[in-house]
Amino acid sequence: MDSKTVVFEEVSQHFSKVLQKDILIIGIEKEAIKQWSENWKTISNPRKKPDGGWDWALLWKDYCHKRFKYCKQNMVDIAIYVNQELCGLGLGGIEKNNSYISIDYVEGSPIIKHPLKGH
Repeated sequence: MDSKTVVFEEVSQHFSKVLQKDILIIGIEKEAIKQWSENWKTISNPRKKPDGGWDWALLWKDYCHKRFKYCKQNMVDIAIYVNQELCGLGLGGIEKNNSYISIDYVEGSPIIKHPLKGH
């Protein structure tokens, strides 16, 4: 198990306990892009960058292949689920000899009543 997976599991457990919700934090995978496309994409259009409205399918693909082409282990891609519902997405990277993490793109679900609204 890699270090990102361990961190994601620890953070998921912490927030599940604090918020009393079944929270899962993992890397962005095809399922997250599918849920974004089916549920967020059509209602994200009124959002204007940099306040959301990202094309996550394109962003994830380009970000993976351009910025971290030679060092994918430094990429941090985050999908946050509650009860299997996608509630948040983020992309960033581990920078400067592992001294900090930058989050370059982040967006919460535009669905009005998603389980993490307000948290």
